[in-house]
Amino acid sequence: MAFLEQNPRTPFGDQDALNVALDGRWKILDPRWNFQRHALVSLASLPPPERPYIVHFVMAEKPWIARMLSPNAAFYDGFRARTLFRRSLREKLGDLRIGLMARAKALARALLRGAS
Repeated sequence: MAFLEQNPRTPFGDQDALNVALDGRWKILDPRWNFQRHALVSLASLPPPERPYIVHFVMAEKPWIARMLSPNAAFYDGFRARTLFRRSLREKLGDLRIGLMARAKALARALLRGAS
């Protein structure tokens, strides 16, 4: 906490504070305990022995942001639906509209690149 008070603008607050507090007293974990390739890999398509134990949704590609077109949006939502934070039908329809628009934009950009 002292580090955070002395460095209120540190870019990755919790991570930076942990790095200072642990100062080399840590061990490397199997990547399945901190899986970060979620933007590139469909979690549902991985064979059971390769499935991660913990998925760390880092970077901008969050599966709950419809315009990101995450390959794991449905997978994530399946788990979320079992919690108190499940999305309403209205939210799902709104995300469907946003996702369709994002897909149309991506297709248009791809077509324009191919035409040039």
